[in-house]
Amino acid sequence: MKYFRTKILLVTVGSLIAAYALIDCNAQSRTEPDGNKVQIYLSSDKESNRGKPYNLTPVSRIVSSQDKVKEAIHLLIIGPTEEEQSQGFSAPYTQRMKIKDLRINNKVAHISLISDCKECPRWGGLLAPEIFRDAIESTLKQFSNISKVKICLDGYEDFGNVSDEGSKKKCK
Repeated sequence: MKYFRTKILLVTVGSLIAAYALIDCNAQSRTEPDGNKVQIYLSSDKESNRGKPYNLTPVSRIVSSQDKVKEAIHLLIIGPTEEEQSQGFSAPYTQRMKIKDLRINNKVAHISLISDCKECPRWGGLLAPEIFRDAIESTLKQFSNISKVKICLDGYEDFGNVSDEGSKKKCK
């Protein structure tokens, strides 16, 4: 009987260790980019990407700076390479934007973007602000020190509000 209990205990402990290792391995691969590789999220018109939220697809980039977070957003703003454009990828509404400020406090990324293109068609459809927001959030949340994202565009946090009703919410 003692042998049976010991065997069950060893199997249980072994199973728990294996489960923890699997969970830990999955958590690491989801939360922190490997080395200098980061993911940016681009829109895709490929049929194979249908079903992903807003057809946003992760695309790998190599970063060189110490500030991987800021560089990842900068690469998202730059958008797809020529080769990626030929494959149907596009940057989700980031034409001629710049990062004004990016800070992380208590796992919350506060990003302030400015556009120097007032005539750019920023919101081409009802979902456009959400696609823009989701691409930025997905790009930022790959970093383990970020769990929430607050976006400010041209001084407003409700940048997707295209109606004339109500007042715009200024960023704090």
